[in-house]
Amino acid sequence: VVVNSGTLDIVAYDSGIKGEDVEINGGKITISASYDQGIHGVQNFTVNGGDILVSSSYEAFEGVNMTFNGGITSIYSNNDGWNASTSSKGKGTPIVTVNGGYHYLNVNGNDTDVIDSNGYIRINGGVVAGTSKSPSDELLDSENGTYISERATVISGGSIAWAIDLSVINALIVSLCMRKQDDVTKNLEELEQMRAIREEVTAKRLAE
Repeated sequence: VVVNSGTLDIVAYDSGIKGEDVEINGGKITISASYDQGIHGVQNFTVNGGDILVSSSYEAFEGVNMTFNGGITSIYSNNDGWNASTSSKGKGTPIVTVNGGYHYLNVNGNDTDVIDSNGYIRINGGVVAGTSKSPSDELLDSENGTYISERATVISGGSIAWAIDLSVINALIVSLCMRKQDDVTKNLEELEQMRAIREEVTAKRLAE
């Protein structure tokens, strides 16, 4: 499954998008999949670009090899936010790799992890911000080890929208993850407002 552009609004009982390999290169994607994964790349799940909102899910993203090179992702889940595993017949050692982009995760279960890997987690760049319902949950949980580069920004918990030294546009994007899960309609409205603000700020900066 490859998504290059366009607008997708998906409401699903099962996974919102599923395939052996799933690649998102662009487009605006909104998914509600309360009982399963928002996006499931059984072997490979790659995000190179685009704007993805998973407004409700059991686990938002799942795959064996999960790679985030760019894009903006905002997810809400009742279990792990991102889950790298071989639970659905994938092969190899699971790994989550973040090279770029802005990624915001809100998990709402008990004894869950914001990012869970049965193998490795490598954050080489980009912004990863996570919040959790339970203080006992982990932001990054890997069985084989976690690496975070100095070029990456990783934020956990609390009111984080303005707590980091980033540009105005980045701070606006980070604030996407601060929405509460108990009001999905309001979440979507606030996301659209943030997207509009982000586009306005981006246009002004390009004009400077």
